[in-house]
Formats: sequence, C-alpha cells, structure tokens
Amino acid sequence: MEIHPKTALQYRIPDHSLVKIESRQGKIIVRSKWTETIRQDTIFVPFHWADSQNVNLLVSKELDPTCRMPGFKVSAVRIHPAVDLHPK
Repeated sequence: MEIHPKTALQYRIPDHSLVKIESRQGKIIVRSKWTETIRQDTIFVPFHWADSQNVNLLVSKELDPTCRMPGFKVSAVRIHPAVDLHPK
C-alpha cells in the first residue's frame, strides 16, 4: 500500500509495516510503502495480488449506471496497523 509519510504518521503506520485496510465490502492486510509522490488523502494498492491481499475485496460489485464500469479507483476505506504498536 502506497501512503504519503505525513498520512502514515497520522495513522501510526511505520514504513514497510503490515496494515489492515477495511471497507464496507471487506478487509485485507498489506505492507505499507511510504512515498511522497502520492496525495495525502489517498492510498494506493496494486491489483496484482491474490487471496487475502486482493484489493478487489474492498471494492463494491455495483457498476456505474452509465458506463457499466466498477468503481476500482474510488473506495472509502479505514486504515490502521495490523499489529497494535502500543498494547495496553
């Protein structure tokens, strides 16, 4: 998952760490990669992975009513470290 360093710090996500990404449709766990080339309000997950890292698990199966394309590029998600870095 590519994430801007400022956003990663806001969500307590170290570089190269496991991150849980959740949407209304599902959840996946992927590894973080800090990059300043991505917008601070965006994360990017490649679609080349399968099984428990398949980003398509997060995307709605509904199609755009006009062009009939799925919403691959826009999905609201929650992100947090997959492992609690500050256990109580």
